[in-house]
Amino acid sequence: MVVISDTSPINYLCQIGHIDVLPTIFGRVIVPIAVAEELQQAAAPESVRRFIANPPEWLDVREPNSTITSIVDFGAGERQAIALAHELHADFLIVDDLDARVVAEQRHIAVIGTLGVLKMAAGRRLVQLPQAITDLQACGFYVSESLKREMLGDAPQSSE
Repeated sequence: MVVISDTSPINYLCQIGHIDVLPTIFGRVIVPIAVAEELQQAAAPESVRRFIANPPEWLDVREPNSTITSIVDFGAGERQAIALAHELHADFLIVDDLDARVVAEQRHIAVIGTLGVLKMAAGRRLVQLPQAITDLQACGFYVSESLKREMLGDAPQSSE
């Protein structure tokens, strides 16, 4: 399975202590160089900078052969993640930004966000979804009440 991630899913999963669900669910995860650079910025949380300073074996940092310059409103990480997902015929692009998701889907790239990853993890009893969502919100991740209800409506409640 080929899975590419943008910056925010790695960032948030590190912050809430659930970065380990990525290799459990997907095996290897690929991030473009621009994403690795964004994760290293001084403004990134300490846990995120520590994670990317010594990436685990399951995280592969690659440079795409091309970049999508036509989507100028996106950051370098999103542009490279979409380009790499297209180039590698990824099974999933993990991205939270709505506009980036739309562009990826227009390029026939399957997308999933941080919440979708956590819901998959909850389905495997790796996390408690209600607590994971609460932790995400505490880190500044926006989840509407209607989406929260939808996510929790049919999610397994036991964990770890």
